[in-house]
Amino acid sequence: MEPSEQLKKITMAIQELPTLNVVALKVNRLLRSSTAGSGDLAKVIQLDQSITARLLSLVNSAAYGLRRKVSNVQEAVSFLGTNTVSQIVLGLGVLSTFSGKDNPRFSREKLWFHSLAVAVLARKIARVKKCHKQPEDVFTAGLLHDLGKVAVDHFCNESFELVLDELEQNPNQPFHEAEKKVYGLTHNTIGEWVARNWELPRRTIVAIKHHHQPPGSREGFHMSDDTVADLVMLADWIAVTKGLGYSGTKSIEPPTKESLSRLSITLEEAMVIADEAMKEIKEAALVLGIKAD
Repeated sequence: MEPSEQLKKITMAIQELPTLNVVALKVNRLLRSSTAGSGDLAKVIQLDQSITARLLSLVNSAAYGLRRKVSNVQEAVSFLGTNTVSQIVLGLGVLSTFSGKDNPRFSREKLWFHSLAVAVLARKIARVKKCHKQPEDVFTAGLLHDLGKVAVDHFCNESFELVLDELEQNPNQPFHEAEKKVYGLTHNTIGEWVARNWELPRRTIVAIKHHHQPPGSREGFHMSDDTVADLVMLADWIAVTKGLGYSGTKSIEPPTKESLSRLSITLEEAMVIADEAMKEIKEAALVLGIKAD
């Protein structure tokens, strides 16, 4: 089947996307509201016992360093703020929307662990280097950066299998190059479509769209120049290099000198920060029920 035909199938599948997890959908709307308060947010989150439990476990982990145990959603919002909690819940909601189906040739669990590692690493670098004002936005962007891969596997598996066939024949090529041969486009664009359809936060969409593009070639949004794309690109390279999960790619190009300069960091410094973040990554994986390997 020609790439144009595969593209048509994928486009039709994306148009039939299910609704985002109800709680995540409502939280996403609250994020865009200028009048919603912490009480409104807590009431929405408490509608989903599973997300509530995961949220409380996550905020009580070492990643947030709270001095005392948080026992309810309202406390979590009070300690961390509405934006931080909203970003966490939004990410959890997207994960739950794509739960329940796995591909024997492409482990969803390994992809989620890779994505979680990227999220934690990107946020850690943002905090340490103080190169982004919203580290939690960066976390969500990292967690969902490969959303396009999951969407095609989930809703248009026949097309996704052709990409896996291509990678088996040419195992050293990047995943997005194999996609171009099969679809004529990449998971970046497909993920952007899904994220737009669900009206996800703009920074998340920017990271999904641009995490394989160097600065200077990113366009399409007024936020396309946001360093979130550089952070996710760097964290993605670290996760692949260290073998944290599996995203379908054995190796990827490191960020450009310009991208690293925008973050005021070197690859060597980034690797030191990554080593410091390993405990946080494994603990977050345990909390979310994701096998860390």
